[in-house]
Amino acid sequence: MIKAWQSQLGLTFVEVVIAVGMFSGLILATTRVFVKTTDIQMRTVNEHDLQADLKYGLGVLLYEAEKDISKCVAPDDCSCGNGDLTDKFYGINAGGTALYFFNTSGLCVAYYLDNNSDKIMVQRGGGAVETLTSEKINITALNFVVNNNADRFTVMAKAQKTDQTYQHQLLLQTSITATNYED
Repeated sequence: MIKAWQSQLGLTFVEVVIAVGMFSGLILATTRVFVKTTDIQMRTVNEHDLQADLKYGLGVLLYEAEKDISKCVAPDDCSCGNGDLTDKFYGINAGGTALYFFNTSGLCVAYYLDNNSDKIMVQRGGGAVETLTSEKINITALNFVVNNNADRFTVMAKAQKTDQTYQHQLLLQTSITATNYED
């Protein structure tokens, strides 16, 4: 006697292929979400690092240019950089790529972009040149604009990480008004 109905204890080949395909699709979708999340996290970390590195370099410049500033008054020698700062707080070079002022110690201070290293540099009183930005970032543009009264300036800086993995540029612009009036 042949049984018309037999119990199936196993799976057919077609059922196994369908199950493996569904499981593979689920794994692939999960992996894509994980990779995308990791990529977004790395971009966020790099952008944060870029902001922090630029913040330090510009923070030194902005603090000194706002708080530790002195107006040069004749008959003192008011030549600073490539200009005369008599009765002025700030001066810039012809291209607007360097900012000059006198600090409260009477030293001519120059902030500028070194095009060879793409770093913000500072020189006080003709002394040693200091680098203000870290090796982790490159400053691709640095421009200064001084108002007509020479008591306020605007700085525009564009920076990017030296790591080529995530190319993100940060553009920062801010204005500073001299607060140390000695009149």
